[in-house]
Amino acid sequence: MKGKVIIATFLIALLFTACSSPEVGMSDEEAVSAAMTQIAEVEKSEEKENPPTAAPTRTAAPTRTPMPPTETPAPEQGTFSNPYPFDWKENNTWWIEYEDWSTEDMVKYEVGVLELLWEDECWYMIQTANQFNDPAEEGLEYICLKIWVKNIGDNPVESINSYDFVTVSGGNIYDSPWIVEPQPALDIEGLFPGGEAEGWLVYVIKEGDNNPLFSFTNDPVEINSLIELVRP
Repeated sequence: MKGKVIIATFLIALLFTACSSPEVGMSDEEAVSAAMTQIAEVEKSEEKENPPTAAPTRTAAPTRTPMPPTETPAPEQGTFSNPYPFDWKENNTWWIEYEDWSTEDMVKYEVGVLELLWEDECWYMIQTANQFNDPAEEGLEYICLKIWVKNIGDNPVESINSYDFVTVSGGNIYDSPWIVEPQPALDIEGLFPGGEAEGWLVYVIKEGDNNPLFSFTNDPVEINSLIELVRP
């Protein structure tokens, strides 16, 4: 800023000198024109030595692209957190496939729940089957299921009985209790392809559990085989 003031003062002085002391043989107009030419040359020289500083360029802010929401995949059906609903299949039937560890054959069968009894109705059937059957342990209650099974694979099913299924209630897995089951009980030996059978099974659940889980295998942790039962 000080440099510009000094240059302006010098130019004014130069112009004044040219007007007051014209060179010999020059008119006043010629003297003023010569002075203006010198002023222009001085300004150009000053611009070369001190070029004007360019205004800073503003960079546009980057455009933010909204990220699509991440979809959380639903857990697989048949698991503890997402069991099959009781009416998942027509007529409440499911398909089970596993490898028989004793024969290394793939076993495939269709299984369904034909009847489901709770509380007094179930206990009456248990007492009718054998009067010496004990009541469920404290904090537990019985449920009675009539199961239908059909071999839909290419290999015979060696056996199907109460030990092939479990219940899950209150976070615990329960095997079949030691009682005499109502007749006909589901106790199949040598079910060949195309063969089918049905019978009763008895299990325990937590007392008052309105939505216990039933597994069509004895290992619901490894095989997604849990369905949700609903107390009427």
